Amino acid sequence: MTHNPYAPPTANVADVQPDNDARLAHFAVSTTKLVVMSICTLSFYLIYWFYKHWKVIKDREGSDIIPMMRAIFAVFFVYSLFTNIRDEANRLGVKSVANVGVAAIGWILITLIGNSTEWFGYVSLLSVVFVVPVQACANRINEHVSPDHDPNSRFTGWNVVWIVVGILLTALSIVGLTLSEE
Repeated sequence: MTHNPYAPPTANVADVQPDNDARLAHFAVSTTKLVVMSICTLSFYLIYWFYKHWKVIKDREGSDIIPMMRAIFAVFFVYSLFTNIRDEANRLGVKSVANVGVAAIGWILITLIGNSTEWFGYVSLLSVVFVVPVQACANRINEHVSPDHDPNSRFTGWNVVWIVVGILLTALSIVGLTLSEE
């Protein structure tokens, strides 16, 4: 018997299951985790949130956007992201965001007002209110395209570290603000 080097392999090969999260249309995170992480990290989690959404969009569309820049300058790109999520929901026949314009303007206003003065900085924590309906829509889209995906609802060890650090920094800043007024 002669060996044919061009013959296909005859060994059994285990089926490789695709990573379901690789097919996600948008960043997956539960709305509860989004709110908790946003508030406890003084809204810094929202920079990560914007980055992750833009990263998924870049990978999905093969575009040349720079997700980190769009996250850092989210005030200029928030409407574009919210519109992208709404349009994807409409395309798939999934319940969409009621009004992305109101959500984007609300997020921008609360963020800008919150960053303008000392005590109003805590107002910026409310900006997550305008992000929650958008993330809920993204979660519905992800559920539609990949029903068995990981919804990212569990708090990891790193999440807990950020929560504790955020709570400590918030407590220290409140103490500092109250002491400086006396």
